[in-house]
Amino acid sequence: MVFQDFALFPHCSVFKNVCFAARDRSLAEELMKRFGIWHLKDTRPQSISGGERQRTAISQALAREPEVLLMDEPFSALDPITRRKLRMAVADMKGELPVPIIHVTHDIREALFLGDEIVPVVSGKIFHKWLLQFMLTTRGAGICPDRTDRENQGDIELEIFETRKGWIR
Repeated sequence: MVFQDFALFPHCSVFKNVCFAARDRSLAEELMKRFGIWHLKDTRPQSISGGERQRTAISQALAREPEVLLMDEPFSALDPITRRKLRMAVADMKGELPVPIIHVTHDIREALFLGDEIVPVVSGKIFHKWLLQFMLTTRGAGICPDRTDRENQGDIELEIFETRKGWIR
């Protein structure tokens, strides 16, 4: 699980944090290199930036080789540039992961960019029509970027499954 508040052990180095509960230390090293934090392996979490802490937390979660990766608002505490870089890194990597990712976010752009399926929850209940209503009311306002366009320009085409009516385009 990846939390928004970087749940890391302050008394351990970045490498020891990533290795916590890992089955394979070489996987931990590979993940740290992939997320650009290998050079921080001997540093403690309180001495690195928020983005570096979040990359450490993501590496730690993946090093455990989970059956499902739960990410709870993992980018919300980051500055916009770091948020965008980490979003891109996760998007690039998610197709290679052998596990599903459940990503909780309040950021609709993030959900549209990273999600294969989006399940809107309103007042604790799944509300399928919310996404369709949102898409129709914001179309052309630049809020819903094309998931294939890395610069967040253009419009988006979504297929939305509504249980009673089937596929809506």
